[in-house]
Amino acid sequence: MAFTRFQDNNGIFDVFRSSFQFGEGRHVLNYQSQDRVENLEVLRSTIVLVDATPPLTSIQVGTPSYVSPAGMTYITPATLLSLSAEDVLSADVRSGLDHIELNAGGASLVPCLGPFRLAAGARTVGFRSVDIQAKRV
Repeated sequence: MAFTRFQDNNGIFDVFRSSFQFGEGRHVLNYQSQDRVENLEVLRSTIVLVDATPPLTSIQVGTPSYVSPAGMTYITPATLLSLSAEDVLSADVRSGLDHIELNAGGASLVPCLGPFRLAAGARTVGFRSVDIQAKRV
């Protein structure tokens, strides 16, 4: 083979020399190769969607609850807590939300399967969401 060339989003053709990366967004990749006797392959094309933005996760605190002037949130064991997440559209691409993980005082994150409550006492709640491309936040 003499060369392989590629084109990103109808830009200028470039000769492939080593691996390369795409920025976030939708890319139309055109490519073709030529052998040493100048037989040129039919131009081929594929679409690549790059999702580089992690999802956004938020916690909703039910009632009863109180937020102190210092920003501390106080609840009772009856207060319902829930998590929600959104895979944000960025550069016209999003892969979709896979799952939400929760750590409510335990040693590790576990899947969050719905609303939850906490026992009495000081607690730190950790959480993150994971999109289909496995980006965590």
